[in-house]
Parts: sequence; C-alpha cells; structure tokens
Amino acid sequence: MASVKSMDIGRALSQLRWINMFLGLIIIVFNIFGILGNLLNPGLILMNAFSILFAGILCLYEMQMKKLGQKLRRLYGFLYTYIGRSLYLFLYVVLLFMWCSLGTILFTISTWYNWALGIIIILDALYNVLILFVHPAFKNGQRKMTDDPTVNYTAGESVGVQWRCNG
Repeated sequence: MASVKSMDIGRALSQLRWINMFLGLIIIVFNIFGILGNLLNPGLILMNAFSILFAGILCLYEMQMKKLGQKLRRLYGFLYTYIGRSLYLFLYVVLLFMWCSLGTILFTISTWYNWALGIIIILDALYNVLILFVHPAFKNGQRKMTDDPTVNYTAGESVGVQWRCNG
C-alpha cells in the first residue's frame, strides 16, 4: 500500500493501462481456444464469443486508436472515467463467473480458464480501485475519479510506431 502511495501517478496509470490491455488479449486468446474446443456446444460458443466481445472492447479502449476513439467514446462513454473503467472490470468478472456457473450447470463442462481469468481480473479491478482511493493524486484533488484517463494517453498508433522502430 505504501508503494502505491509513493508511486508516480503517471506510472501507476500507465501500469493500469498495460495490465488491462494484456489481460484483454489473454482473455481473447483463451476464449478463441474455448470456441475451437467446443464447436459442438452452441451455448459455450456463445459464452466465449461474448467474453471475446467484452475483452475486445477493453483492448480497443486501452489502445486509443484515433479512428475508433470517437465511436468508442459515444458507445462506451463510461469507460472514459477512472471509476467507470474499474466498474467495467467488476461487471466483466461477474459475467465471467456467471458464464462459468451456467456452463457447469447446463453443459456439465467447467470452463476453468474463465474462473482463473476472473480471479486475475478481480485482482486487476481491485488494483484500479486501490489507486483511486489510496493514491495522493486522487486524495488531494489533483485527479478525480470522473476525470478522463485518456487525456494523458499516447495514441495507439504512436506506440505501435515506436515499438516497431525500437524492435
């Protein structure tokens, strides 16, 4: 907790962005394999597809691509606040756990990876909330929970070009 308080706010918010992006990509990959492994089960295919959709929205938001930015802001404006992004993660975890329970009850197939990813996303969401409630930048009013986190983001296109040039 002391490390969160002493951490530079820019670094903390950058960590949140990259953690969210990484988790979203992992969820997409696992659920694609979930679809491929259950081609004869339409219920699990649908649950995995919705999971991919929610993770894709999170990834697109965190990428901040200029062409999609305005459309995402119009459709998913709640993501453009610190607290909205944290609540989205909690909602997503509830859906993952609901799908896991439903999949186990209806299809007698346990989607273990959704349980594991759900626990990891809970930890990520709690880290988001911890920064919102503990970090001095939010406590002293320098930043508000309803501020737009993307104001200080580097556009996804710029990060991609930097990565290609350095790699």
